[in-house]
Amino acid sequence: MALHRDAAGAVEHGRALGALRPRLPGWQLHDQVRSQRAVRGGRARVWVPRLRSAASPIRRPRRLGDLCHRSAQSIRLGPRVDRTSSGPADLGAGPARWQTPPGPWPTLCGMPCLVVHGGAGTPPAAERQERQDAVERALDAGWKEMRLGALEAVLAAVRCMEDEPSLNAAVGACLNRDGEIELDAGVMEGTQLRAGAVGAVKDVRHPVDLAHAILRDGQHVLLCGEGASRFAREHAVETCDPVLFITDRQLRNWWDAADTVGAVAHDERGRTAVAVSTGGTYRKWPGRLGDSPLVGAGFYAEDGMGVACGTGIGEGFMRLCLCHLAVVEMGHGMPSTEVAQKAVQHLARRVGGLGGMIMIDSSGRPAAAWNSEFMAWSQRIG
Repeated sequence: MALHRDAAGAVEHGRALGALRPRLPGWQLHDQVRSQRAVRGGRARVWVPRLRSAASPIRRPRRLGDLCHRSAQSIRLGPRVDRTSSGPADLGAGPARWQTPPGPWPTLCGMPCLVVHGGAGTPPAAERQERQDAVERALDAGWKEMRLGALEAVLAAVRCMEDEPSLNAAVGACLNRDGEIELDAGVMEGTQLRAGAVGAVKDVRHPVDLAHAILRDGQHVLLCGEGASRFAREHAVETCDPVLFITDRQLRNWWDAADTVGAVAHDERGRTAVAVSTGGTYRKWPGRLGDSPLVGAGFYAEDGMGVACGTGIGEGFMRLCLCHLAVVEMGHGMPSTEVAQKAVQHLARRVGGLGGMIMIDSSGRPAAAWNSEFMAWSQRIG
């Protein structure tokens, strides 16, 4: 029979806690130690002492939907502010735009949904339609696989974007300071919270496939550099000459800002998944990792709560763990449209970050928001 603390032991425990009171100013024990033995199903149960604050009563923990972080001032998200300028001086004013799919909304829990983005930033006006067209092709590719599940859909969508020279992933990825390609990618499914990610790989044809192989293998979550390339070769993931990734466009735009591609999905069984891929930022320091291979920063999924991924300058997402924060918010009941708006506002106000997010909540409602000048994205429901 298992041993259990008896009532006398609980009293002694309470006295020990009482001895700590001088070290814990403002705290006191309950008026008396509540100790009781109750037998339920042959098991003894004892109530042990509880602590409470004399200065401030015990309150419900702050939901992230209330303030997001400990600092109320840093997270308090005000009313929507329409912006007419996207310059750095306006970073704290809120997102440049957000999108809400048309209503009224049916019950979407059993309906598949796929959202794809091609990166947020300030691309030349002449390239914006080209990027949007690339995203539409990726949406079509992912939707064809939706019948197999959310994970297969996001993998197909991101793999398609890794073949698009106009997007910053695999073919067409930006160059680092040494003029070399270093690619990051991440994959996560929300049912078992399995994840796989790669960073700073140079010779993997589709980094998202390598991230998926790591997810399936299950021994690791993140592999980088030569070790990741070796894992790819040993697990029959396609490799190639790094020269394949370098295009004339990337050589011309070596100094420009960069972005990320990603997809989130919610299938008819309620399963969620996310995949992201990127070449990082232009002229980045060799070996630099952004948010894309970091679970919780650049992507996150959990069934029954939601799924999200981000794009933009990754350091801001990393400092805030913004995608995990967004999924927790949706899990607390905040609609995806509101979470997306507040997340990009928080990114700008707290760390001065530029970027965007796409997400789907547990009800299957998609949303997208960004505080940069442009983000290519598309969605499909049902």
